[in-house]
Amino acid sequence: MSGVYGGLQTLIKEHAPNADYVHCAAHALNLVLNDAARHVREVSTFFDNLEKIYTFFGNSIKRWAMLSDDSSEKYLITLKKVCPTRWSSRNDALLAVKKNFLLIMKTLYQLNLISNKKDEREECKSIINILESFDFLVLVTFFSSLFEIINPVSKALQHENNDLQKSSILLSNLLNRLCQLRNQNSFNSLLNESKDLAKEWGVTTVFKNSRRKITKRFFDELSQDERISDPESYFKVNVYYCCLDILISQTKERFQSLSNLSSIFEILQPEKLLSSSSEEILNASGKLSAKYSKDISLNLCDQLKALKTCLNSEIKKIYSIKELIELLLVKFNSLV
Repeated sequence: MSGVYGGLQTLIKEHAPNADYVHCAAHALNLVLNDAARHVREVSTFFDNLEKIYTFFGNSIKRWAMLSDDSSEKYLITLKKVCPTRWSSRNDALLAVKKNFLLIMKTLYQLNLISNKKDEREECKSIINILESFDFLVLVTFFSSLFEIINPVSKALQHENNDLQKSSILLSNLLNRLCQLRNQNSFNSLLNESKDLAKEWGVTTVFKNSRRKITKRFFDELSQDERISDPESYFKVNVYYCCLDILISQTKERFQSLSNLSSIFEILQPEKLLSSSSEEILNASGKLSAKYSKDISLNLCDQLKALKTCLNSEIKKIYSIKELIELLLVKFNSLV
C-alpha cells in the first residue's frame, strides 16, 4: 500500500499528485507499541510469561477446570492469549492475570502438591517464581497504567466518525502524557503503587539482582565503562525509561505525516477559524491555496473572513471541518 516505487500510494499519485499518503492511525499506534515490546528484553519476556500462563492452563482441561471451577474464589475474567500483532490482546491478557492473580497462585500451589507428573510440577514452580517476582509485578502496574491512557486513544482512532483533525489531537495529547511519565516522580509513584499491590499479593518488594553482562576492557583503555549495579536503577533506566523513549520517539516519527497534513487544513477547523486574526487567516489560507492551486481559489482568505462574519454564531456550535462543510453546503447553501 505505502511503497514509494510500486505501491498503491505511487499509482494514485500518478493521477493525483496532491494526494497525500497517511498510514492508518490505529494500525500505526499498534506498531508503535509492538516496537516497545520487541526492543526491550524485559518487556518482551514479560509478555512471553503472560502467554506462558495462558498456555499452561489452556493446554489442559483438568488445569483449566481447577482454575475456573474454584468455589472459594471468584473467577473474574477468562485468561486470554497474547496475540503478537494486536496490542489490545496484550491488554486483555494482562488484565485477566491481574484480576485472577490470587486464584492463579492458589491453583498453581495446589497443582504442585497433588500432581504426579514431574514436568507439570516443574512448570508450576517456574510460573510461581515468575509471578512472585517484584519485577513482574512492577511491569504489571506499569503496563496497566499505560493501557489506561493508550487503549481509549486506540479505540477512538478506529471509530467511523474519526478524521485527521481528531486523530491529530488525540495523538498529540497521548504524546504529551507519555512525556509526562518520563521522570523520577512518575517512577516513584509507580514503585509505590507496585509496593501496595505487592503487600496485597504477598510478594517481596525487592528487584531481582540478576547477573549483568560485563564488556571486556582492552589494555589501551583508560577506564572501564560504568555499569548500573543497583537493580532498581537498572530497571528505571533500561526498562522504564527505555520503553517510554521508544514509545515517544516512534509516536513522533510515525505520525509526523498525519500531523503535517492536519496542520494544512487547520484553518478550516471551526475553533481555529473563530480565534484566528485576519493575518493568520491570510497566511493559513495561502498555504492551503498553494498546495491545491488547481482546486482552491486564491481569494480563499476573503471567503473565510466572510464565512466567519456571516455564520459566527452558528460556527460556535460546531467542532469539526465536516460539520463546517455541512453547515455551508446544506443549511446555508445560499452562501456557497
